[in-house]
Amino acid sequence: MKTLINGLFFIFAISIIIFLFFNTELINAIWIGDTETISSFLKENIFFLLLFTLALMLIQNTLSIIPLFLVITVNNTLFGFHFGFMWSWVTSILASVLVFIGIRFGLKDRVRKKFNPSLLNKLEQKGLWYVFQVRIFPFVPSNIINVVSGISSIVFIQFLLGTAIGNAGYFLVLSLVQAGFLAGNWAQFFLVLIVLISIVSYYFIKRYYNKKRRNKLCSTIDHH
Repeated sequence: MKTLINGLFFIFAISIIIFLFFNTELINAIWIGDTETISSFLKENIFFLLLFTLALMLIQNTLSIIPLFLVITVNNTLFGFHFGFMWSWVTSILASVLVFIGIRFGLKDRVRKKFNPSLLNKLEQKGLWYVFQVRIFPFVPSNIINVVSGISSIVFIQFLLGTAIGNAGYFLVLSLVQAGFLAGNWAQFFLVLIVLISIVSYYFIKRYYNKKRRNKLCSTIDHH
């Protein structure tokens, strides 16, 4: 099983390198956000279009060299808001699962020693809730979440549900921001921004008070 996973990852890596080598113009258009060039390049072949955008999401979840917002912008521009959002969400789950399985059954022993044990402990203790938090509040890159989850002992279904629910909320916000920004709908853009700031503020305030409560509890125990 481990040999098969390593072989599949090797083939995937070689395929990406070959694709990048023969499509430098397209990659440059993606990097600078030139959606018109991307659209004209891909619109003639819907199958290749779907395969290409899936590959973008795989690269994003494996290496994170392509900004997630840019991938979502490409999908929304090529497929429209509704299908673009759904396709971004589905491919993100698929890509995350592939990386998770690849790490767990192929590279777990090699990679585990490179990560802080405290990060693994947090993930293993909180499971689904921790994955959900880091997905919807993306302070950690997608590829790191996938890799750390793969080398941890977290149950697969917890990783899957945390990723699916967290990405749904975060991707919806990114899609609404992108749609409002391109349409010049600044009222919608700022509304989403205010909601996002409120959610992040609530998260940090909650963490602050939880930490304060734990410190107080520890102090009480020490006195006794």
